Amino acid sequence: MTLDAIEFLRRFCLHILPPGYRKIRYYGFMANVHSSLLQVQQREMKVAVLQTKEIKKLSWKTIAKQKLNYDADLCPCCKKGRMVTLLHFDANVPPSVEWLQSLTELIKGKTV
Repeated sequence: MTLDAIEFLRRFCLHILPPGYRKIRYYGFMANVHSSLLQVQQREMKVAVLQTKEIKKLSWKTIAKQKLNYDADLCPCCKKGRMVTLLHFDANVPPSVEWLQSLTELIKGKTV
């Protein structure tokens, strides 16, 4: 079927949910919460059991090295030195006060 651009966009926009609505993909016995119960039921019915595969998660730095040939730890200025992580904390969680104090003491000690 060939559609002009305006008709295509009109039909496409019919699939956009209004604000406040959520798309529910799986519920009931197909929900992730019930995956272990579903596997037990499948074994009892002698149906092929769905296996959850262990996926080895690579860090973004490893993926950048392998796929893009980009070393994220390499200094962007001199291209020889290595970047060092001084501070790392979770999203929406500030670093601890003790850690910040030790960092400021370290910085003051190096600048003196």
